Amino acid sequence: MDNLVEQEQKEEYLIFPDKEDRHQIVEIGRKIDEYVHDRGIQDIIFVDRSARPGYITVLENWRRMYPTETPPNIFFMSPKGFRSLEEIENGSRVHIKDNVNASNKDDLPESRMNIRSRSEVKADLLKTYPILFGNIGRHVLLFDTCIHSGDSIKPILEFLTELGLDVRVGIVSSEKIYTNIYVDLKINDGTLSGGCNPFDKDRLVQKSYESVHGLKNEKASQILKSNQIRQEIRHAVSDYYEQR
Repeated sequence: MDNLVEQEQKEEYLIFPDKEDRHQIVEIGRKIDEYVHDRGIQDIIFVDRSARPGYITVLENWRRMYPTETPPNIFFMSPKGFRSLEEIENGSRVHIKDNVNASNKDDLPESRMNIRSRSEVKADLLKTYPILFGNIGRHVLLFDTCIHSGDSIKPILEFLTELGLDVRVGIVSSEKIYTNIYVDLKINDGTLSGGCNPFDKDRLVQKSYESVHGLKNEKASQILKSNQIRQEIRHAVSDYYEQR
């Protein structure tokens, strides 16, 4: 009987077969929830595709930790959509790095001509996230799995601050930080299993210069894998509380 249960669990977890990895996913969500709950932060912005699936552990933990309280609003942002012509004109070569990454990460290869002006990026932000910018000084948590050079998160942080938000930065792992961006929430000071991909990676969107949110990925195989990731994270949280 025990062997049968063990086999069923292995089949259930195709993306996260290791129990410690699943425990880590749950603990990340619990720590994010504790942080925003204790500080009255109402909004969490997940940055890029590695962080996006983390919203599942946040919401699944929240309804068990604070069952009578309203969960935080969840938003997603794609760093590539925050690239601006002004940034490139100031000597940044991030567009070259973007296209190198595109070939390695199943992203959309794009021409530099697709990069927008700061005013266009700002207009896209205001149109896409009206709730966020309804109150000046609104407290938000900008969350990514890792920060290294800061090239991904810095433009987002600058735009959000310029538009009047009080932004706190959170990350999973503080290993190999080469930027002076202040980090308010560090889940772990060392190396975590999965590195910068503790939730694997969301494949429902593709990064694009044309959107601060990202564009929908139409590939059926990528959609199926993303749905599997979400399902397994939900199961991991459920298993965690059932076994306590």
